[in-house]
Amino acid sequence: MTVPMRSEPFIPAAQPGNEERPRKLANGNFVTTLELSSNTCRWPIGDPTQADFHYCGQRPESGRAYCDAHERRSYQSLAKRAVSR
Repeated sequence: MTVPMRSEPFIPAAQPGNEERPRKLANGNFVTTLELSSNTCRWPIGDPTQADFHYCGQRPESGRAYCDAHERRSYQSLAKRAVSR
């Protein structure tokens, strides 16, 4: 029996409780727009119009915008995107 080839990479779904927690800075604050860099996860948390809006801030894999947990959440297969259109 042969297994059909997948046209898209398999990315396992994030398990509940397996997501990174937002990083706090040394001063106790969360990462805001001013602290973002190529070494911080840019996953937004909260409403951008509110004072408590911040970013995940965990260290992503090199060259990526998000940490591993948020990278998995951001992935949408072509089939899912076609359904939502």
